Amino acid sequence: MRESTHSAKLDDAKRLLRVRLGEAEKGTVPSINFHKVTVAEIVADLTTDYRANGRRTVGDLDARWRLHLRPVFGAMRATAVTTQHVDKYKADRLREGAARATVNRELSALRAAFNYAVESDPPKVASVPRIRTLDERDNVRTGFVEPGDHDRLAAECALRGLWLRTAFEIGYVFGWRLGELLTLRCRHVDLAGNTLRLDAGTTKNREGRVVYMTKAVRELVAASLYGKKPEDHLLTRKNGQAVRAFRGAWRSMCIRAGLGRMVCPECGEEVSGKNRLCAHCGRSWKRSELRYSGLLFHDLRRTAVRNLCRAGVVEKVAMQVTGHRTRNTFERYNITNERDVRNAAACLDAAREREHETALAVAATLDEAATFGQSLGIVEAKIGVRNATGAHPANLPN
Repeated sequence: MRESTHSAKLDDAKRLLRVRLGEAEKGTVPSINFHKVTVAEIVADLTTDYRANGRRTVGDLDARWRLHLRPVFGAMRATAVTTQHVDKYKADRLREGAARATVNRELSALRAAFNYAVESDPPKVASVPRIRTLDERDNVRTGFVEPGDHDRLAAECALRGLWLRTAFEIGYVFGWRLGELLTLRCRHVDLAGNTLRLDAGTTKNREGRVVYMTKAVRELVAASLYGKKPEDHLLTRKNGQAVRAFRGAWRSMCIRAGLGRMVCPECGEEVSGKNRLCAHCGRSWKRSELRYSGLLFHDLRRTAVRNLCRAGVVEKVAMQVTGHRTRNTFERYNITNERDVRNAAACLDAAREREHETALAVAATLDEAATFGQSLGIVEAKIGVRNATGAHPANLPN
């Protein structure tokens, strides 16, 4: 097979020949020309594989490629992509205001395309460029719902509709994802057995899940079932239409409850009023241009994990309820707050008090035993035991 080195130097040709001979010995020599394969081609192959296997993230992959990756890497040959190109992409995306986690998900999609191309038969690329991800430790969400906020949010949800009140309660108690709730059908509810289930394949980890309903969840779910058939959606609006998304309703509800606000996209200051004028930068914005800052529905998942741990539920059982497969991910959601740290200090003080009381009780018991032995003449006074006040038994009156 003839292949161009894209160089006029004989040493470059010899070097490439040695590489190809090594690949031939390993059985990885390609039947196609690496230099003709573009990044767009290997991403298209990955997208086809995602669709064939029913991957739920195929939409995310397509959006990341179409909106951000394709304008930069689409026309490039796969062999031309280097770490320097990736580093420049990261710097440009951060300069545009993208979050570190967002950039990392885009880079993960690019890496996945290269890995799939390497593992193809025959392989379409010889190697995967080193793609370093950004540090996300300063990008971790820490929002959760306090017990006092629950009642206020529940009241606001009830004003919006039974469907939002039900979705909020299930998310708060069991920590189920929004996409999982929207797939619930009436047949997934068993009032006689008091269970609520998710079918295998409808969850992020593709595994089914069954939980026993609390009293509040049962009442709301039973009301949502009224007049519906088994295949009807559990969460429906007043007109009977299934709920597909409710980001706007959730934000409005949180803002009314005082747990969210719309802020200026430039300075981050809260913007309110009909004219939506930012008092800090003096600009007037459209509602679609403002940025929401506050409680997210996914924060209920974090809240459920923390509440289950506080209630003393065994970690393995809690993971089955919330649908976490790995302990590391579960621990990331089990976030402590100031009250947890304060309670830890109170627990330490209580333990110290119990230890002190136990020590005093033991000392008093030994002191009584020593005194009783002395009265019988079988224990010497110098027994080396002090009483509860710290005085040696030898100094006590007979």
